[in-house]
Amino acid sequence: MENLIFLVIAGLVSMLFNRMKKDPSDQEPRSPRPQRPESDAGPVWEEAANDLETAFDKGIETIQTQGKNKFLEKQEEARKRISDLKSQEQVYNQRAESVKLKTRKSPARMKAARVDLRNLGSDDLVKGIVLSEVLGPPRAKKRNWRG
Repeated sequence: MENLIFLVIAGLVSMLFNRMKKDPSDQEPRSPRPQRPESDAGPVWEEAANDLETAFDKGIETIQTQGKNKFLEKQEEARKRISDLKSQEQVYNQRAESVKLKTRKSPARMKAARVDLRNLGSDDLVKGIVLSEVLGPPRAKKRNWRG
């Protein structure tokens, strides 16, 4: 541990003496950067900037027109789809009305469906009870069944 402390102190001392030895005058002077002539480069850069700006404007215009065209196409497709759906709605509404009319009970049908219980005999009543037991739900699924 003592050796490590001694090495650190020795390194710091040598670093200080090396700095004192160096004179700022011994360093090489920095040479200034060579200047480019601005008179020739100015118009070239301005022309390039103008060309770039016009190309940028043209690009923006083309993107805007393409976007507008795509929007108009999508809008037209949506309108066609809406008109198709409206026509389908009308067809389905007509079908629903016809089904309602067919299923509506007419007075003649209701008269035919009525049964006159006075004309039934005892055999007919027994057959009805038997058929209700056979065709009805099982007794186990009926309410209040205790078996």
